[in-house]
Amino acid sequence: MISSKHPFAHIYFLLLLTFSSCSFLDQNEPTPSYLYISEFRLKTQVNQGSISERITDIWLFNNTEFLGMFPLPAKIPLLLYGEQNLTIQAGIKENGIGATPENYPFFNSIKVKVNLTSLKTDTLNLETSYLSTSKFHFIENFENNTSFFSFLVSGLPENRVLPYSDNNVFEGKFSGKIQVSKSAPIVTVGSNAKYKNTFNPGQPVYLEMDYKGEAPCIIGVQFYDTENIEEAGIIVPIAGFKESADWKKIYFNLGSTLALRKSLYYRVIFNTALPEGKENANVHFDNIKLISF
Repeated sequence: MISSKHPFAHIYFLLLLTFSSCSFLDQNEPTPSYLYISEFRLKTQVNQGSISERITDIWLFNNTEFLGMFPLPAKIPLLLYGEQNLTIQAGIKENGIGATPENYPFFNSIKVKVNLTSLKTDTLNLETSYLSTSKFHFIENFENNTSFFSFLVSGLPENRVLPYSDNNVFEGKFSGKIQVSKSAPIVTVGSNAKYKNTFNPGQPVYLEMDYKGEAPCIIGVQFYDTENIEEAGIIVPIAGFKESADWKKIYFNLGSTLALRKSLYYRVIFNTALPEGKENANVHFDNIKLISF
């Protein structure tokens, strides 16, 4: 029995119980091993365009077991030890929205063999590439000082996506830009070519691009029933981006929109509007890729 004559006896006894309990629990709790991944780079082949990417997450598997999705950079605790066969997939934010993460279907999964030790951290340097089955319908990097997006739906001829060369280019010698002004406050431009709409439900189709801009921009698809260049077509908006002072990468999912329409032809369109209070504004583009299987 603890004597009440010692005023600190009760406190000492409680502390002793607490530390004893913690010590007992620690002996039974497993200690994790760790993986550290700082980034996930992209490597491209000839005719696949820029290495620009925005891989924001990794999707981790142990054989076929899904271990979780982790934002980069990531230090991942694992209750795995010894030699393990891991599969890592690159994740993106679909349509630039944080709430819609996706493992990008056109990037190769990375398989790694690691030997994990309790409380030790293994660092992985990851690099992926496009799957060989990826089909690039077009790649526009503006490096030929021409523009694949000069079809004017609405606006003035000078409002088309035109190549330019100055300190604002993303990479290389040229990027492209749309100019809006009070004389043409709303501008819609599209790809020069119409494409046959042969996509099926569930088939992934993505539009990649780098952008920055002084005005918001909406990406969409204009559908046609014929090859007649006079046909007005029907525009279906999909998603967009806000103003950004810095270059960013974005991935737009066009698959469901293309598959649900029964129109025979389509073109990709950009729509931008002059923000209130501005006299003019520019929206910049680079490395525009349309990819499917």
